[in-house]
Amino acid sequence: MTTTSAHSTAHDDGNANELPMSVVNSNETYDKEHLFRNLSEEKAKFMWFQLLIEIIFRLNCNEYDCRQMLDECRAKYIGNAAELKKMDEFQSSFKPEDAIKWYTRDSFLYQVNINLTILGKFFRLMGDFNRALRYYDMLIKQLSSDNEQLPLIYNNLGTAWCAKGDWQQALKCYNQAKNLLESIPTVPNKEHTLTLIYQGFTGIYQIIHQWELGVRYGLKCLNLQSQCLPEKHPEIADTCLTLGWCYARLGEYKNASEMYHRALDIQMSTLPQYHPQIAATLNNLAGLYKDTGDYEIALEYYRKAYEIYSLISPDGYGVATIYNNLGRLYAKMKHYPLSINYYEKCIELRERLE
Repeated sequence: MTTTSAHSTAHDDGNANELPMSVVNSNETYDKEHLFRNLSEEKAKFMWFQLLIEIIFRLNCNEYDCRQMLDECRAKYIGNAAELKKMDEFQSSFKPEDAIKWYTRDSFLYQVNINLTILGKFFRLMGDFNRALRYYDMLIKQLSSDNEQLPLIYNNLGTAWCAKGDWQQALKCYNQAKNLLESIPTVPNKEHTLTLIYQGFTGIYQIIHQWELGVRYGLKCLNLQSQCLPEKHPEIADTCLTLGWCYARLGEYKNASEMYHRALDIQMSTLPQYHPQIAATLNNLAGLYKDTGDYEIALEYYRKAYEIYSLISPDGYGVATIYNNLGRLYAKMKHYPLSINYYEKCIELRERLE
């Protein structure tokens, strides 16, 4: 999903945060914007080429950022063994000075520039949301009102507003994207674009705690995804996680459990065994069982989540979150010494991380 969701990382009854990265130098603003203002519609795609090159050149390629970027690409190339192999090579060997070599070779990066969905997600990773909004606005002004790319562009504009934290502007953009999708008959891959729009609605309603609307749009999204995507696609897992979160907040624990388990099944089939997303889902399931009073089952899932987080980063935020949640669980179970012990571990670890 294109919004920041509670399932992204482990949580202790709060929304997760993602770490943005900035890869654009603000000193170049005038030259870039002057170029984009004078683009004809035929040259619009070239803008995305230029922007992608800038992103790749300036990508601060630490392990976390690189993994996020590649996760987006892998989701689009699922089942394509040749391109997935190139992504593995990119992850293990990329250096910024190799950007042109990578872009000009026949690889997944060459295809990314015409996929506005992926590029919109790059904007979110860039962390320079004001620049992203300006670029989208300039592109919209260059295109005719019935251009078949407009629904997807407005969807991505909504994503940028959402990343900036302006939910109302994001909702306006998603509504505009949906209206354009219905009025322009030549839009390619309409079902896929509508799925992205529903993802946007679902994510925002999750963030602003309108759980009923989150469920309504999440189910619309899941229905379309089930028709258009493979059964084990990561985007289906994302939607199930968001639905599980909304159902849990509504007290519909059976539905929440079904969604979380469906997401976990997909993750176990598509991700490495010790992956942070799997740990986050286990943590969510544990919280669900804690809320329903199934404390022993909750404890089992917290332990599984802890096992993964401790292998990834023994002194990381994931472990601290599990300590906190175990403290809450043991307090519910009236095992107060254990509860205090885990709360103290959480506090000690978080102080070291600050």
